[in-house]
Amino acid sequence: MSEKSTIAHWDAEYTFSKNGRSVHNKIDAVFVLQDGKIIKHTDHFNLHSWAKQALGMKGFLLGVTKFFQRKLQAQNRKHASEVRKNSVSLKIKGVISNDYLKLE
Repeated sequence: MSEKSTIAHWDAEYTFSKNGRSVHNKIDAVFVLQDGKIIKHTDHFNLHSWAKQALGMKGFLLGVTKFFQRKLQAQNRKHASEVRKNSVSLKIKGVISNDYLKLE
């Protein structure tokens, strides 16, 4: 079983569903692949910038605190667990080259 890591940069532009605020989040994602399947996915982005856009002044003030970061991580883990329970196995069709993934 061979593991390979790859990264992807993407921009998420959406309306935050809880309050209708516009968000533009710049994300670097790291994927660990094994036998053509993603076995781990980690996103890296500026949480303070995201919180300010999504939550306004409250996000600006709280977005840098460890309390806020831990609460958001806990919510995201719970959501990811629920998604995994209801999802099917996904194989990646693409080419891995120089530690980058090019989807076909």
